[in-house]
Amino acid sequence: MLAAMKYLGLVALLLVTVGCERTDRPAPAMCPAAAPSPGAACTGSASCEFGTESCCGETHPSLVCSCSGGTWACYYTDACLVPFCGDAGPNPDGGPGLDGGPGMDGAPACVPADAGGPTDGGPVGDAGVCGPVATTCPTTAPYAGAPCAGALDCPYMDSLATWQYTCVGGQWQETLVECTSFGGCVPALGERCTTVFTGTLSGATVEIGPSSGPFRPFADCEVLPLVWGGQGAPMMSLRIRVTGVEAPECIMTAITLTSGATIRDRTVFRCGETLPLLVVVPFDLCTPEAALIPVDIRVELEGIGSVTAHVSVESNCTPLPG
Repeated sequence: MLAAMKYLGLVALLLVTVGCERTDRPAPAMCPAAAPSPGAACTGSASCEFGTESCCGETHPSLVCSCSGGTWACYYTDACLVPFCGDAGPNPDGGPGLDGGPGMDGAPACVPADAGGPTDGGPVGDAGVCGPVATTCPTTAPYAGAPCAGALDCPYMDSLATWQYTCVGGQWQETLVECTSFGGCVPALGERCTTVFTGTLSGATVEIGPSSGPFRPFADCEVLPLVWGGQGAPMMSLRIRVTGVEAPECIMTAITLTSGATIRDRTVFRCGETLPLLVVVPFDLCTPEAALIPVDIRVELEGIGSVTAHVSVESNCTPLPG
């Protein structure tokens, strides 16, 4: 009899366990009325937007903060930093556009390929020695890694930060001297230009590759580590190359990650190749634990061509302490 009662009790416990949801899971974090400080403690998980900026008839959040791993991580969207309000028109290479590129909708999970070692954010390749070389302090802040010559030490200030750019080993190095923004200060994510190419070129091949070493295209499903910016946002680093034609020095470049928002900017090409570019990774592609997430990188160069690279991102989006 005692054995039968224990058996019935066990069955009842199993029925209650299966039929009821657990109640010990942490509740989602509530968005505070004001933006939290990066690194401040939080409980649960939430993605919160603060402030707005408007351009091209649309309004975007200015700051995004995410509660992950018990702390807040924040980044500025810079959605209207370099607005491009024109109609991108059809895809220059005649293929599917941003919404219909191969793999952009429901891409299969990647099996990382052996690309000869992991991609890192080390020294740039041959692009850094091509194109104009600064011999005096430029009027506006230069781009880290761009070529320079001489004993140059140049300070630059904006409304939020003071930067020092020093010419070391033929390349600009940047140092953040002072930052007055609670969300952190970050320099330009790419080398920008002003007079953008407005024509069309045929016969061009566009490629996307790692930011270090001599240029090569990404291997299919190559693993990219995250790079953490001063504003607390996860990013990936890459370069773009144009071959088959003489590439213009300033090209309107559109970059889309999987199905996320498209970032457009006027980008410098040095002998057909960019210096390393940083692309913010949307938090909806992040996981609190280390994981490989398949991501499509779509690049369109206005009037020249486009390409999609299928990579994997080491998507542990919990920032490192400090």
